[in-house]
Amino acid sequence: MEGEPWKVGSRIRYTIIQPLHATVAAVVTAISAPRSVDLLNHALGVTAEQHVSFSPDLAGGTRIRMIMTLVGKSMDLSAAELLKAIEFVTHDALDSVAAFCQGNHAAASSQ
Repeated sequence: MEGEPWKVGSRIRYTIIQPLHATVAAVVTAISAPRSVDLLNHALGVTAEQHVSFSPDLAGGTRIRMIMTLVGKSMDLSAAELLKAIEFVTHDALDSVAAFCQGNHAAASSQ
C-alpha cells in the first residue's frame, strides 16, 4: 500500500488466487465520498478502468454499481477467459462487500 487509503493517488497491490493467480496493481484516480470511487487496475497485460458508485436503494439499503472498461490484450488468457475471470472477481468483490455490510448491520442491531 502506498499513500493515504482512499485518497487520489493512493496505490495498492493485491493478489488474486481464484479463478486464476494474478497480481493487480491499483491506483485511486478519483473519489467523491460517499458516492463514488474510480480506480485504474493493471494485471495480465490489461488495464481496467473501474468506476464504483453507491446510491440509496428503494428497499432502504445501498445500491452498488460497478463499471469496468478494459484496455489491452492478455498474453496469458483469451478474451473470453479474461472476461470470465473479471466477472468472477467483480461478483466476488460485490458479494464480499454485501456480506461485510450485512454482518455489521446485524451486529449493530443486536446492541
